Amino acid sequence: MSMGAEQVSTGRYDLTIRTALEPDHEGDLNLRIYAVAVEDHYPSSPTYYRNTFRAATATTDITLSPGGCNTETRQIVVAPANGDPEEIKFIAWAQEPNAAWPADVY
Repeated sequence: MSMGAEQVSTGRYDLTIRTALEPDHEGDLNLRIYAVAVEDHYPSSPTYYRNTFRAATATTDITLSPGGCNTETRQIVVAPANGDPEEIKFIAWAQEPNAAWPADVY
């Protein structure tokens, strides 16, 4: 899995998420793709202010076949907080699309 982000306007970003499955994987893999924005050093108090959740995209369910690849683009809007776009980080992950836990995270 790889992801890139491009700021298109103040607080608005385009995320490109690429998910691939090894060619030697046995069988298809059903995944739910998540993407969130977090902000470091927000709020300034209390002292546990690392990677505070700020926004999320809708999830997407995909099925990857061995050797297959899925690429998607999503928009995410992050409301202004401390005014430093360098503090915004984006995180994406793939997880089994279970209705309840536990679920494998990839």
